[in-house]
Amino acid sequence: MRNALPNASFFAFTGTPLDKRDRNTYRHFSPVGEKYLDAYTIKNAEDDGEIVPVKYASRMAQLQVVGKTIDQLFDELFYDKTPEEKAKLKKKYATIDTLAKSDRRIARIARDIIEHYSDHIKPNGFKAQIVAPDREAAVMYKNELDKLVGSERSAVVMTVNNDDSKEWKEKYKLTPPKEKSIKEAFIDHKNSLEFLIVCDKLLTGFDAPIEQVMYLDQRLREHTLLQAIARTNRTFPRKNFGLVVDYAGVGKELAEALVMFDKEDLEGIFGTDDIKKELANLAYWHKETMKYFEKVNRSRGRPEDILQRCMEILEPEDVRSQFDMAFREFAKSMDLLMPDPVVNPYVEDFKFIGTIREGAKNLYRDERMSLKDCSKKVEALIHAHITDIGIEEILEPINITAPDFKEKLEIKGSTRAKASHIEYAMRETVAEKIAEDPVFYGSLKDQLETLIAENKKERKDEAEYLKILLQIREREERRETYAKSLGLKDTKELAFYGLFSQFKGKLFHDSNKEQVEFTKEIIRIIKEKRVIDWTEKEDIKREIRSLIRRKLKAGGCPKDETEPLVYGIMSLASSQLKDI
Repeated sequence: MRNALPNASFFAFTGTPLDKRDRNTYRHFSPVGEKYLDAYTIKNAEDDGEIVPVKYASRMAQLQVVGKTIDQLFDELFYDKTPEEKAKLKKKYATIDTLAKSDRRIARIARDIIEHYSDHIKPNGFKAQIVAPDREAAVMYKNELDKLVGSERSAVVMTVNNDDSKEWKEKYKLTPPKEKSIKEAFIDHKNSLEFLIVCDKLLTGFDAPIEQVMYLDQRLREHTLLQAIARTNRTFPRKNFGLVVDYAGVGKELAEALVMFDKEDLEGIFGTDDIKKELANLAYWHKETMKYFEKVNRSRGRPEDILQRCMEILEPEDVRSQFDMAFREFAKSMDLLMPDPVVNPYVEDFKFIGTIREGAKNLYRDERMSLKDCSKKVEALIHAHITDIGIEEILEPINITAPDFKEKLEIKGSTRAKASHIEYAMRETVAEKIAEDPVFYGSLKDQLETLIAENKKERKDEAEYLKILLQIREREERRETYAKSLGLKDTKELAFYGLFSQFKGKLFHDSNKEQVEFTKEIIRIIKEKRVIDWTEKEDIKREIRSLIRRKLKAGGCPKDETEPLVYGIMSLASSQLKDI
């Protein structure tokens, strides 16, 4: 190629970092002979939300094979055997590799995997991969899992050769369609298949975002290790991290193995002590979230009053935003470590601030604070706490148009708490309905915002403030009655009526009756010309605009006010009279 294209530039693409020893690659493909032209690193992908970080945890150190002598492993694995029994076993397990596949070791690790998965992974709805040291061990893991949880929850995917036993060929040799169906079952969150047991397949090139944990009992190295852990870093709803649980003991040599890569290439990959480091994170983010409520005495007063005081602290949007960021980090650490007893000192505070956050989300109608992005473990813990202390109804948002509005308001606690709930419920209602009736809800919005601004400035008497808010709310409640009293059919017609209020004395005399008649005439023009999907058909809309324009002109509408009014009528018609 060099001879044929002496002046060409050559480019190489790789999905994993190049090791430092491979200077040949840099020399042949990089114009500067040293580094990449461009790189998208693990840290870049994490920052962009394209992958989740991967954590590392070491389990059952006494059974790990890396760095152990055969005598050490025997003493830890067969601690209950006599010297004579150990001598016989040593003949059976003559090497570290054979000892790694002893029935006793595999059985103990399999039980530990089920315990860890049931406590940490299954509650969030994620799945797992078990990486065995070889095919024989993969089959042993399968047999143990079948005993513990049944055969439907795990499957072996491995290479089976022609010279393997008939039993292996019958049980584990997979046709391409069968292997595909296993992969699809694993990816399907509704399917009962939770564990894929592998040794030589599906460690690279297999995308299963639902996989959160890899139970590693094989000594993977360098690029193979990097590609294998990437099975757990794919994004999935509520998935905050991937996890590698090490049973082989590769953590001790992991740091040394990764020295061959440039530090910046691997920034973001797991370290060898992530679980211990996470405890420091947990303590830090616990402090950061609790600082917002330092001045609240949680030992005095009713739970609902304490809760309301804390929610008031979060009223400013910037404070809520900062608190929410700290809470999310706190929740990630809790998710990773629960139900390990190390989190016990933090559980009560976590449930407390989770409850505050849920209340603030509902009071301020702030969906950014929803628990839907937190893990299911975290969500279940907080909701269970809310139920246990019996404040579900206090936290629920109120709807000012609901028939049981007064009953719901009554349980909100103090006068100040009630006023807060009405204020934000009114804001939400106005925001939702202003397109239905721009004049009425625009007026309501102005009245509400003026009252809120005055209250912040003067700090009105709480009872008086609540009384005025209730009066504003009653204006909204009386819309239907008011429409009927005018002789209008419903609140849809009332919305058009409102558009013409400013034209009294121009389009008609200062008379409600004439305004009602004019309103009905405009609505009749629109309804007569409607067809199916008329709001998408420009020719129909053009004809309706022309007829309305003619009616306004005949009524004496000022020329400079005609087009804005036509636009307002058509906008309202598109939402209120869309269907025929």
